[in-house]
Parts: sequence; C-alpha cells; structure tokens
Amino acid sequence: MVHGIITSYKGEITVESSQGKGTTFHVYLPVIEDKLVAKPEVEPVQGGNGNILFVDDEQATVTMMKTLIPQLGFTIEPFSSPQKALERYHENPGNIDLLITDLTMPGMTGIELAAETHKLNPDLPVILITGYDKDIELTTPINRYGISRFLKKPVRRSELATTINEVISPHNPTAA
Repeated sequence: MVHGIITSYKGEITVESSQGKGTTFHVYLPVIEDKLVAKPEVEPVQGGNGNILFVDDEQATVTMMKTLIPQLGFTIEPFSSPQKALERYHENPGNIDLLITDLTMPGMTGIELAAETHKLNPDLPVILITGYDKDIELTTPINRYGISRFLKKPVRRSELATTINEVISPHNPTAA
C-alpha cells in the first residue's frame, strides 16, 4: 500500500536491510515549486439513505468512514474485523443494504466476505475498496458475489457518494 501511494506521486521507495543491524526505508518524492491550492469539490454530493456494513482492517479508515458515510445520509455499521462483520450480518441480513469492504484483510479477503454474505442474500450489492495502485477488472467469478464496483484509496467524498448511490439505488427503492 505504501509503495502504491509513493509511486502514485511519482516517487520511489528503496529498502536496505542488514541482518543484526535493522532495516532502513528511503522515500524519495519529487520537489514541487508551485504552491498547493486546495480545490473545493465542485460537484454537489447527492445523499441517500440505507444501512451500510463497512469493513476495513485499518482503524484509521474505519474512523474516517464513521464520519463520512453518515454525512452522505446513510447509516454505517463499521467493523475492523471481517469475521465480526460476518457474524453481525448473520444476525440480520435483511437490515443491510450495501457492503463496502477492503479487498485485503487478515483472515478473510473482501471477496471471501462478499461470497459469504452472498450465501444469505444474493442481491446484496458490494463495493470493494483497495489501496493497490493496479487496475483490477471485475471478472465473472467476482461479479457473482454482488461485487459491482472497485474504489481506490484514498476515496474522494464525491466519488464515494456517487458510487454508493449508483450501487444501492437499484437494490433499495427508498435510497437516494
């Protein structure tokens, strides 16, 4: 994930490791002479409603989404453990309108989590979020688990809102 972020900014990372001495990471980022001016999001963010099961093993991402998703009009049930999220889903699958999950997590991948939730509700839409920089195509085996979109971290608020509304609306007539 770190490598992906650094290379996306046209940087490089190298590693030096010596047994008994430790490991050193060197991060090289290009120098920018221009002043950075923050661009406001120009497109309005359309809200919606529905209950989202959010799963990511990175606590910082979970914390951010606990704030962001309710701002978009949705409720969130956040988990940092895919196993605990699956237990919650088994309790009341009909109460969840959308699963948003990280692709790679310890113990269970986002695809495996989608496959398990799909057993209880084949119509549950799924969005996978990944920190990997490479493009991932939606293949037939993945599509059969309800996975309809991939988002790359970091996800912009407007992109998240648009994607959630596109995915959840056909499945939840009261959404958006």
